Amino acid sequence: MAEHDKEELDEIAAHGNVEAGGGGRKAGVKCPFCGHLDDKVIDSREGRTGDTIRRRRECLKCERRFTTYERIDEIPYMVIKKDGRRERF
Repeated sequence: MAEHDKEELDEIAAHGNVEAGGGGRKAGVKCPFCGHLDDKVIDSREGRTGDTIRRRRECLKCERRFTTYERIDEIPYMVIKKDGRRERF
């Protein structure tokens, strides 16, 4: 597996290459070369630390390949008390 530096990961994130969870449907993953929205996943692997997923994709229009990295953002559950205070669940 190829190593990627922080600048490359930031560039990938800037292109909106993030998948939405559920059903395998992607949200906003567009080819960084031609901008087309349809692609197919060639390979998926878990990152070394287990908190990311690396996917190799191929654009269905220009047939070029690119890599996306996915990370789950954990949002803590909050409880709103009667007096308006918020506490973690």
